[in-house]
Amino acid sequence: MKEQIIYEFTTHGRHFRGIMWTNILVNLTALIFFSFVGHFEPSDQNSILTDSAGIMTLASTLTVSVAAIYGVVILNRLLLKDYIGNAREIIFLFPGGIFLSKVISLSIHCFFSLVPVLLLENLIFYFVGLSLGVLSTGLFVYVLKVIFVAMFAGFFVLIVVLTSILVGQVTQSINVPIIVSIIIVSIMGNFVAYLYQLNNLIIVLLTLCVAVLVCLAISILIDRVKKDDLIKNTPIKNGK
Repeated sequence: MKEQIIYEFTTHGRHFRGIMWTNILVNLTALIFFSFVGHFEPSDQNSILTDSAGIMTLASTLTVSVAAIYGVVILNRLLLKDYIGNAREIIFLFPGGIFLSKVISLSIHCFFSLVPVLLLENLIFYFVGLSLGVLSTGLFVYVLKVIFVAMFAGFFVLIVVLTSILVGQVTQSINVPIIVSIIIVSIMGNFVAYLYQLNNLIIVLLTLCVAVLVCLAISILIDRVKKDDLIKNTPIKNGK
């Protein structure tokens, strides 16, 4: 299993370069934009745009939304299309455990194409802003917030992507997952932006809860594929 996961991980690495560069560009653009807009907000006004952590979480929200939808598109092509419709007939020739290996390796790619980007860019943003005299948040407080928000964002993207793929497997469609991901991001995406108002301990607990949901989604998805046996529906099986 370990060798299979490593193989899948190295094989699909090139497919995630695009999403990583997209995350870098989106997050950087969002940081600059929200910082510019926040510059015109009254300094005495309690606004998310006047708080460095607020700007960081706003930018992370936009990046998470793009990463989740982009991630679904990639997993549609690399995973789901082989496990729906007539393509399912071929998978019974594959070695056991290959689906689990694919899910784990692709999930790792999704996670690490986002989290390091949020960590590095948001930290660079802080030090640049501090040197320019436009940020005043304490370093320790900000760094902790960046770390916790990035970890939450990584698992949040995973649960959105895996849930969307699960719905696609149930409906046997590669178009439905994209619609589902857009709906989830539209409803839940803004929650990331307000993490800056929450205590770090609460963010950690929320991250753990989402991580558990990710494991549950993987388990359900694997169980669905295992039970999706075409043989039981063939005429020979039914004696027709």
